[in-house]
Amino acid sequence: MRSSADADGLYRLRPGLLRGVPLAVLLILAFAVGLVSLRYLSGDPAALPPSMQASFVANGWIFVAHTTASALALMVGAVQFSALPRRCWPGVHRWAGRSYVLFCAMGAASALWIAPDVESGWVATLGFSALAVAWMAVTAQGWRHAVNLRFDLHRRWMLRSYALTAAAISLRLQLLVFEAFGLDYNQVSALLSLSCWLPNVAAVEAALYLARRRRATA
Repeated sequence: MRSSADADGLYRLRPGLLRGVPLAVLLILAFAVGLVSLRYLSGDPAALPPSMQASFVANGWIFVAHTTASALALMVGAVQFSALPRRCWPGVHRWAGRSYVLFCAMGAASALWIAPDVESGWVATLGFSALAVAWMAVTAQGWRHAVNLRFDLHRRWMLRSYALTAAAISLRLQLLVFEAFGLDYNQVSALLSLSCWLPNVAAVEAALYLARRRRATA
């Protein structure tokens, strides 16, 4: 039977790729986007931009489930990057991690339901569907490694998972730029369906590759 000291040691993971100012920026963005997205719980279509109201009306509670679960995953996942709760309260870290996996599963499953209703065409449908499938698969892989106590692999896969979760942040930041040029969501959703997550994945893979190179040469 594993001693309590050994069990605690399993959660003393190496410092994350995000800390200090980058972590603070991520937390601010995640909670800003997450809390704003929770306003859709009101059930009022007027709470959404006009270009998204049709999808809200067509999908009803599934749309609300998607936005709520995705917002909670975004906020809970951001907190998981902090070393303090992981080291001081590993039980809280584990339960928050389980909640994160559940929220991701709910967000991805509801996204697959909503994606065919995207008004801007089949490219957006395929792009957002691919995001949902990748989000579900990558998060499941991270959860599986945690269950099997392979915590280094768990950490890497959860970084990949959060890169997909953070598509909610990327999408809104990019949309602000497009709106500054007079373009609405429906006009650019085909592009956003890919640009909101593929660069995130590429950035995390590059960071993981560089971290492996540093460890190999240390």
